[in-house]
Formats: sequence, C-alpha cells, structure tokens
Amino acid sequence: MHLQENTHALITTAAAAKLYRSLGEVARQRIQIQVDSGAYLEWLPQESIVFNGAIYRQDLRIDLGPDARLLLWEINRFGRSDRGERFVQGEWRSQTEIWQQGRPLWIDRQHLQGRTGTLILLLIVKNCPDDR
Repeated sequence: MHLQENTHALITTAAAAKLYRSLGEVARQRIQIQVDSGAYLEWLPQESIVFNGAIYRQDLRIDLGPDARLLLWEINRFGRSDRGERFVQGEWRSQTEIWQQGRPLWIDRQHLQGRTGTLILLLIVKNCPDDR
C-alpha cells in the first residue's frame, strides 16, 4: 500500500480475522506500507482471533516519510474466552516495524507457543524522539 503526499486514509476491516487450526502449514500475512511526506494513515483493523492449533506469522512494516503521521493498533485474541476456548496448541508470531527516513521508530516482535502458554516478547524502541 502506498499513501502519496498529503493524503489521508483510514484502513479497517469489516470483521475480525479468524486464524483456524492448521494441518501443519504456516499461514502467513505480509503487509508493507509506504506513507509519504505529509500523509496520515489510520491503521485500525478489527481484532484477530487465533484459534487453538493455528500456526500463523504476521509481518507488518510501515515506512514513514518526513512529516508523515500514523495511528495504529493490532489486537489479538487467543481463542474466544467467553466460550472457554484456549490457545494450548500451535504457534503465533508477529513482527511490526515502523521506520522513518531509514531510522527505526518501533520494532516489536512477539512469539507465543500454544503448548507452553508462554509469550516471548521482544520490544525495541530505538532513536524514538520524545515528542512522538
């Protein structure tokens, strides 16, 4: 996706993404977005529901031009807790990177193994100006 200079876009989804049990293959989603100078992106998808047995990898990279602005959320649910569902088998990985003019502003890597129930989170915020 590419937002040209001084444009504004609100990107969302009609419903939650559902990630179902895998038969062993990895489901993968790669998203790359360029937001040019002066443009404003609101990236607000509905939540993703990761069902037991899912094997999923998501990579999101956003490159911001000078004076570009971004409002972003990613919401993940592991099973439908109101139905007593749990994520005890499978694997979920997420990597989000936000760059501006070749500098990393936000790098967030998360990994959840269903069988252990342990979330491994690596968050790197480097060279992030205080006023952002």
